[in-house]
Amino acid sequence: MRVNFDYFDRMKKAFSLALILFSLLLLSAPFVHAQGSINGVAKLTLKDDKTAFADWVRVLLVRSEAEIPKFPDLDHMGKFERIEATRNLHTLFFVNVREKMSDPEYVVRSTLTTPDGTFQFSEIPHGTYFILVTFPAMIRDYKVAWQAPVTVNDNETAFIELNNANLLIPTYSR
Repeated sequence: MRVNFDYFDRMKKAFSLALILFSLLLLSAPFVHAQGSINGVAKLTLKDDKTAFADWVRVLLVRSEAEIPKFPDLDHMGKFERIEATRNLHTLFFVNVREKMSDPEYVVRSTLTTPDGTFQFSEIPHGTYFILVTFPAMIRDYKVAWQAPVTVNDNETAFIELNNANLLIPTYSR
């Protein structure tokens, strides 16, 4: 019986090539579905310089900005007129968000803050999003609204702090 060694050499090479391709595919698999996460905290510094954390406030991760209402000149208003104007801004922003929420692709995820104001979104595909908090969100007796951009990179955790400095609409308390 005569053995054809050329056939075995070709089969050995084909098997080696298949093994290399399979290994490359297996090694690159984590990168194909790589995702990131977002960790955040929502809090206010109150007039007495104490920190109040957002306790069980709804936080949305959305794909695009909601329209921000045009601000009147609040500085030239009396206290109650300013409160009413600010309340109207919160309401208008909430209405704008609700209209966008009719698009099933708008909200990526939704979560609640913990009592210490922290929130997290995990397994988020790479991209730019917005963290959104709107009516009826309140910290203590203060109405709050935020819309802050956040970029998610593969295999990384983005951190975002929602605070007095980046409120979308001024807060108020009656």
